[in-house]
Amino acid sequence: MLKELNAANTDALKNAGIKRVQIKNENDSLLDEIHFNEKGFAVQYKNYSNITYRLTQNIKTQYGARDELNLLNYTYDDKSQNRNIIFTHIGETLIRYEMFFGKELYEACIMHYDDAIEKQRLTGIESNYWNGDSIPMAMNFRYENDKLASVRIPFDTEDILKINYSGDTITIHSEGGYEKFIIKNNVLLKEIIYSSKLNFTGEIDYFYRTEGIIDYSEHTDFLGKKYKHKYEYAVLH
Repeated sequence: MLKELNAANTDALKNAGIKRVQIKNENDSLLDEIHFNEKGFAVQYKNYSNITYRLTQNIKTQYGARDELNLLNYTYDDKSQNRNIIFTHIGETLIRYEMFFGKELYEACIMHYDDAIEKQRLTGIESNYWNGDSIPMAMNFRYENDKLASVRIPFDTEDILKINYSGDTITIHSEGGYEKFIIKNNVLLKEIIYSSKLNFTGEIDYFYRTEGIIDYSEHTDFLGKKYKHKYEYAVLH
């Protein structure tokens, strides 16, 4: 369902000829800005502080001949956090990524797939972090009815993520609570976030234009405060 949602969003942006969207609050202050290529893929994302409204994060992307993601370049106002993530594919299948801080390798991750279905189902990952010593980490993915059902660290007895599907709703459970997504006809209508530690719930409702792109979103934060974000688009010429 999420894969189809992403494809539908990309098609809507491409068909509407969108080259940029700016997300603003009710005071017309810029919060996020995303640039797209002619195929509807994001090529740059900018995030602004909701307190100072200064640019805090700038992400640029690069794609390959099959539109596969090859590079994420992160730039922060705190330059010590700047990083690159390089993705390696065989055909359209992601098999490895590496994260670098400057020229220093920080993380390398290998993907494992179910060979019986032509490497379309990710079954696990193996990762190593370098922070003085090499720190190994792995996760396994379990499926039910061709849908991702849980994520677990090998040899653990509890899932770190558990995913439930009910009608138009996907719920992702974790130790800290859950995230719920309501999707109809490949359109995301609502997100609900619950924190079990804080016993708070936040919600986002999305409202769309006839072209299938978001017009505005209504937010309810953990304290019950309500506010809107509006989406302003620039079109390719």
